[in-house]
Parts: sequence; structure tokens; C-alpha cells
Amino acid sequence: MDDLNEEVDIGELNATVEEIDTRNETPKELKRRQGPTIMFDVTPIRSLGDKKVVRYNEDGAPIELKDKIFTTVEAAFVIDPRSRKNVLQTACISFRQFKNWLTTKYIMPHEDEPQLLQVSLEKYSFIEQNHWEEFVRSRLSETFQEKRQLQQDRRSKNEYNHRISRKGYVNLKEKMVRCLDV
Repeated sequence: MDDLNEEVDIGELNATVEEIDTRNETPKELKRRQGPTIMFDVTPIRSLGDKKVVRYNEDGAPIELKDKIFTTVEAAFVIDPRSRKNVLQTACISFRQFKNWLTTKYIMPHEDEPQLLQVSLEKYSFIEQNHWEEFVRSRLSETFQEKRQLQQDRRSKNEYNHRISRKGYVNLKEKMVRCLDV
């Protein structure tokens, strides 16, 4: 009964079951892993055997997908509804960067060894096997390889890498003039 009355700090409340289990292990055994995603909306529906109908817009994206992404982010953070567009843009950029990371780190180095690409990554256990296979297939497709090669060629022809942040060339020129005057 005393265990229930003990004060618990915020960090422990947010800890996952896996983190709590690994606290008693030695540092050599500790391995950071991403836990499975818990979908509170889907679990009761799935257990009852109900299937929901997903409607799509003219672009082929599920309707209300943006709403789902925003409410998921809103559940984890205190966000003003006016920043919805910015949150969705950030989610889009993060998703593209993650796909790029998977492609460059795991798929392209092993594109000649398909047996290594058959099993999804243990580090990213939240990626389902069928999604991983589809992703690998899309990244090894001829059309993707052509697009990738075209962009690599364009990038290699770039003489000057972009190093001016968001200020642009006009403001960079003004800054350089100020530095030379001083």
C-alpha cells in the first residue's frame, strides 16, 4: 500500500514499460529501442471486429489524415490551433527525412544483397513487415533509381553549396559590405 502513496516525478509517469524494466539492468545490457505505437482509437475497434471505411480525396490521400496527424501531435504537446499548418509542414518534412535516412543508410548500401533487405529493421520495430517490403520495393524500382540519379547529377553540377541561411543574397551582400566597412 505504501508503494501506491509514494510520490512519482513527471519523468517516471512518462516512462514506458520497457524503460522501467531496463532500469535494473547493467549499462552494458541497456539498449535504446523505440517501442510500439499504441493506437487507442484502433485497439477497441479491432478487438470488436469492426472495420471502418476509409474515404479518399482526389489526390488519393485518406480524408481526415491531416486531422489525425494534428490531433496526435496535439495530444503530446500544447499547441495553438493556429499553428496547424506549421505542424503539418514539419511532420511532412520529418517523414521525408526519415524515408531518406532509411534509403541512404539501409537500402542503397545493400541493394545488391536482397536477402539482407527482406527483414525489417529491428531498430525500427514499429515498421510492419509488409510496409517495409513495399518501401524497399519502391526504392529499388527502376523509376525511383532514375529520379535519384537525375537529382544526384543535378546536385553534383552545383558549384556553390547553399551557405547563406534564410537571409538570401541581398542581405548577405549587405552584411559583407558592413563587415568590409568596419
